[in-house]
Amino acid sequence: MKQVISYSLYGQQPRFLIGAVKNAQLAQRFFPGFTVRYYVGNSVPTWVRQTLDLFPNVEQILVDLPENNLARMWRFKAICDPEVDVVL
Repeated sequence: MKQVISYSLYGQQPRFLIGAVKNAQLAQRFFPGFTVRYYVGNSVPTWVRQTLDLFPNVEQILVDLPENNLARMWRFKAICDPEVDVVL
């Protein structure tokens, strides 16, 4: 049974980038067994992607789409993944 906490991550605003790293940390503690999945846009700095790669509970899916208002909806792609049973 695969359980996922799904996020959209794009842009270069520190509050979202640092928040993504903090959410990965918190998920390890409060949601053991869950995978934190980030749908990552091209604008996300390399240091953030490399930091997220350090967490064993994180997976990143690169999205090569425009980073406009619809980018917030990327996180809902996890619902269509047939290998995922639970999505938060």
